[in-house]
Amino acid sequence: MTEVKIFFLFASATTFLSTVLILSVPSTRVAEKLAKAFAGFAISASLLCLFYTVLTLYRPSLFSMTLNRLLFYRLWIPIGVAAGSAVVGIMRFDRSQVSEPTGAVDAFIKSGVVLKGLCFSAALSFLTIEAGKLGHDADMRTFFVQSGYPVWFMYAVMVAEILGSLGLFLRATIVPSASCLFLIMCGAVLTHWRNHDPLSDSTDALHLLILLACIALLAFGDSVPPSIRSDPEQRIQDPI
Repeated sequence: MTEVKIFFLFASATTFLSTVLILSVPSTRVAEKLAKAFAGFAISASLLCLFYTVLTLYRPSLFSMTLNRLLFYRLWIPIGVAAGSAVVGIMRFDRSQVSEPTGAVDAFIKSGVVLKGLCFSAALSFLTIEAGKLGHDADMRTFFVQSGYPVWFMYAVMVAEILGSLGLFLRATIVPSASCLFLIMCGAVLTHWRNHDPLSDSTDALHLLILLACIALLAFGDSVPPSIRSDPEQRIQDPI
């Protein structure tokens, strides 16, 4: 099975399982515990991934592609939780699609702890990528030049990614930061496509595209007034 098929298989599986788990949360207390457990895992796995990347820059013999993939995708758990929460959030935005909301489900998908875990995972992914770029500076410059970009553009993108990742740590800048990083990842995917690179070269960018889209959606949805979020008729009359 190719890397691309493995990526989408595990991403789909974790999304499905996360959606089912979120919808079956029995109480707000359990939801809070699950949110904290997820955030703890996301933060720990993200730090471990960054440490492993830096370590392999100094000790290339320790590098393992399989371990690198597992750590970078955090066993596909963050993308599953992000997509699952976004799916449930969209369903609950229009009450005609689901039954009456329950506090337990809302306690999870609107949890600042879950959003923090997702943002931390995405931010550390970008910082890990930047560490890898700096460790392979010559290769990256060659790639950008062969792709038709000036060398300075590579460093401008790196600065933008670092600033954007830092913006994910601040609640007020989550949506604009995630949106900017999303556009940068779109550019990365288009560049690989224009270069006729294999799709496997874009899986990291696709992973972050999905994660960033869900983060922006969850953060934006949480800022919508409850009266508008829960009343479809009011949304039609008052679209602002």
